Amino acid sequence: MKTLLTFIFQFKSFKPDIVLAYTIKPIVWGGIATRLTRITSFYALITGLGYAFQKGGFAKNTLNRLVKFLYYKALKESKGVIFQNRDNMQVFINEGIVPQEKCFLVNGSGVDLSHYHVFPLPKSLTFTYCSLTWG
Repeated sequence: MKTLLTFIFQFKSFKPDIVLAYTIKPIVWGGIATRLTRITSFYALITGLGYAFQKGGFAKNTLNRLVKFLYYKALKESKGVIFQNRDNMQVFINEGIVPQEKCFLVNGSGVDLSHYHVFPLPKSLTFTYCSLTWG
């Protein structure tokens, strides 16, 4: 709840036009916070499924269902969900977490600078990075 409230406070303070979140915690709580603060442009980058998607005993299966539910709620109003792995994308589609038309597949996080030319950013564009860590 502390993470969710922090995101809500940050979004109300900064009033971002677009939010891009990656890894489970920022995606889930950031996605829910964008809905609560009426930010309409939310994108998520799924870097992997991790422990929460592995099946096992009662506790692990309960965690699996909870994580899927939270992802569904967080991504319901997203503009797009970016995946680095086709199999992970298919899991999200098959589980009904996100519809296929919102999914995008990329080959990784890096950019081949020998292929793309570097240009200065427009002066009207501002990026803000928010890192949330708890001790």
